[in-house]
Amino acid sequence: MNIIIAGDGKVGATLTRLLCAEGHNITLVDTNSRVLEKSQEQYDVMSVHGNCAAMDILLQAGVKSADLLIAATSADEVNLLCCTTAHGLNPKLHTIARIRNPEYTAQIYKMRNIYGLSMLINPERQAANEIERLLKYPGFLRRDVFAKGRAEIVELRIDAKSKLCGVQLMDMPGIVKCRVLICAVLRDGQALVPNGTFTFQEGDRVFVTAPTKDLTTLLKNLGIITRRVRSCLLCGGGRVCIYLATALQKSGISVTIVEKDYGRCQQLCEALPDASVIHGNA
Repeated sequence: MNIIIAGDGKVGATLTRLLCAEGHNITLVDTNSRVLEKSQEQYDVMSVHGNCAAMDILLQAGVKSADLLIAATSADEVNLLCCTTAHGLNPKLHTIARIRNPEYTAQIYKMRNIYGLSMLINPERQAANEIERLLKYPGFLRRDVFAKGRAEIVELRIDAKSKLCGVQLMDMPGIVKCRVLICAVLRDGQALVPNGTFTFQEGDRVFVTAPTKDLTTLLKNLGIITRRVRSCLLCGGGRVCIYLATALQKSGISVTIVEKDYGRCQQLCEALPDASVIHGNA
């Protein structure tokens, strides 16, 4: 694929490394010529020095023949304008933009066709979502959602006190008392697909898939979690905090935020009127 990466910072550099390894044709656009020179020395890429939101710069980068544009500069507004301009020059172009500001969330979703966005990436919101899921189900090492949120795949670790330690897979339903599917077991660095006679051992990492509603039953019957989180203290009032606090409040969890910047505290009070905000050093 012919891919344009707008912004050669940490995200852009990582994307360049990964995509070059897969054999894609990469063109980098950035206002910092030194960064571009460094990337050219490391990877087989083309580079264009200039503002990625400018039409002339995008044309120099070959936007009309590109298959994908990834806008990953540090400014949300530049990323949006870059994708909008690029899509106007090439309507068949797929665009991905990194947008971090919570104020743009609803607006971008409703107007994504106008902006010409194929996909939106928000690292802070994704981090907040992951933290929120782990707070809901702290017994899981990892959780991934699929089937539009109707099912999840989770990772459990078997320790010596686990109810599953020494138990065969065929006997598991009588213990967990819910319908789950064991996808794989990671043991000593090897992935195993268990059958009915498979016996769980201490140290096993078990990957389970089940409807979301059955996960609570699974944790409860395994004795991993006995009570739900009811309140949470967040230290630092950045973007992740706003996304996380909003999600926690929707789940019925009370939120207290500690932030040392007084001006930021005022902004948090406006954005999160139901949260308690404390001005101080956490």
